[in-house]
Amino acid sequence: GGSLPLHINGVLVGGLAVADVSHEAADACARAALARFSDRVR
Repeated sequence: GGSLPLHINGVLVGGLAVADVSHEAADACARAALARFSDRVR
């Protein structure tokens, strides 16, 4: 499967395996990564 890189403000935060997980799981993963990223920035 392929992966979809997750960029936030030009920073590569992580990758999502789009072929191996459902949209809901990918969305949850993205939200979790965004939450961790936000906590690091603050």
